Amino acid sequence: MHAYMKTTALAAIVWLACIIQLRGQPSWEGGFLLGGASYQGDLVETLAPEIKEIGPALGLYTRFYLSPQWSLRPDFRFARFSGSDEHFSDPGIREKRGFSFESWMGQGALLVEFDLLGKQRFTDSTGMPAYRKRFSPFVFGGVGAAYLNAAPDFGKNGGDYPSGVQEDRQMDFPHFRLALPSGLGLRWDLSEKFSLSATMTAHYLLTDYLDGISEAGNPDSRDWLWSGGLELNFRFRPKDSDKDGIVDKKDSCPWLAGNISANGCPDMDGDGVEDAEDVCPEVPGLFENNGCPDRDGDGIMDLIDDCPDIFGFEETGGCPDRDNDCIADAEDECPDAEGLAAFAGCPDTDADGIPDNLDPCPTEQGLVENGGCPLPDTDCDGLVDREDDCPRMDGGQHMAGCPDTDEDGLADNVDKCPELAGDPENGGCPSLEEAEKELVANAKSSIRFKTGSAILLPESKQVLDSIVELMRKYPFYHLRIEGYTDNRGNDESNLRLSEQRANSCYDYLLYRGIGPVRMSYQGFGESDPIGDNDTETGRRLNRRVEFEMHMPDEL
Repeated sequence: MHAYMKTTALAAIVWLACIIQLRGQPSWEGGFLLGGASYQGDLVETLAPEIKEIGPALGLYTRFYLSPQWSLRPDFRFARFSGSDEHFSDPGIREKRGFSFESWMGQGALLVEFDLLGKQRFTDSTGMPAYRKRFSPFVFGGVGAAYLNAAPDFGKNGGDYPSGVQEDRQMDFPHFRLALPSGLGLRWDLSEKFSLSATMTAHYLLTDYLDGISEAGNPDSRDWLWSGGLELNFRFRPKDSDKDGIVDKKDSCPWLAGNISANGCPDMDGDGVEDAEDVCPEVPGLFENNGCPDRDGDGIMDLIDDCPDIFGFEETGGCPDRDNDCIADAEDECPDAEGLAAFAGCPDTDADGIPDNLDPCPTEQGLVENGGCPLPDTDCDGLVDREDDCPRMDGGQHMAGCPDTDEDGLADNVDKCPELAGDPENGGCPSLEEAEKELVANAKSSIRFKTGSAILLPESKQVLDSIVELMRKYPFYHLRIEGYTDNRGNDESNLRLSEQRANSCYDYLLYRGIGPVRMSYQGFGESDPIGDNDTETGRRLNRRVEFEMHMPDEL
């Protein structure tokens, strides 16, 4: 207790030092809590706290606003609490057990707060925060560490629980615990500097030894600690050294009074550009033009605008460009048609290197040596080259000029099996017959291994040989091998065994000549059962290896 009070005092000193350093920050608050604490556990009969056992609770905290509604809160808290069997309504417990305890807790935590009405109570227009007086509910939660020091008294040596009492007396339960505090509160803004909050916090400490009693009480339920009370919050006003109404943090000239429009710096012409950066300090201008005017409103300041009284574009020095081709109208031979600088502003619609005014085929791409017109149909299939997907292969017009060698309705350029008639929905390759699909589906119930190992039994190799024949018959198919187990054993060993069994099948098929690029395998352990793991029949179904033949781009 003495050591913890020293730690608490040190934390308070550090907290106060942080407060002094943060006084100029409008996003920071600090405060303290005065209230009470009550525990819920083995020596409390009801959910309601026992008034006589409520102890004091003290707290120190700071708060940093990430936004008007969200904030971070470093929180330090000290609480005393106790409990006793004498408050139980059951006389058997009072007379036979007679347990009691006293304890205290110190906790440090980082909390995240959400203020439901934060946007309505907090505004920040010029850097000086303005607060509106109103009630505002908030919730919070976080994580931290707590130090516990329970002092249990087992009264009449345990009553009906001698073995449990003995265990608890010998238990060296940890003093430091992970803390998961959460709660809610209601805040009232008293002024721009102060607010008052009423809060209630639930401390979940992942232990049944808040009272030093577990096995002799109710070991199946962990203890809770509640603390709550009133919090007085202090807001830290930002500095404004030059008294111009703009806080130093947002004032570009904190020691020289200025205007809001110029971020706190002097602005003689009031155009929002501080005089030190205003190229035209005596003439109101635009911020984007360094404080200089733009009479024609084209975004180019008059000082560098070749046509200051006619709306123009930056690419043409501020002069007009009717066709938007970045060539000023005065220099454009085709001012009403968007063109290219290489052709003095005239277009080349077919992009064949010959401007439209000199091209006899301006909308058909051609060659210079052909006068700008396109080449003829090279493969003589009735489609000109620019419309022919296979311009050098006679394929007719029904498939965009490409042939269909296997006559399965898919052109060779999109047919995955161009020389073997197949199903268009299968990329032009033949699909498995129904009997073959059934063979692959039933293989999972036929693959067997030596118990607890990945060694294939002889009859399993006959099934795998059937898979080999299918893979040879359909050389364009790929094979996926998936291993599964039942739920006996631990997860890690089951996952490893399923991977090894899938690998055994993969190795056998590899041995039989199926290329590795056509196969993949993976183990999934006891996941995705197809039978009831509580029965032997169900577990037998779950111990399986499944096969799936698919086109390469299907998975």
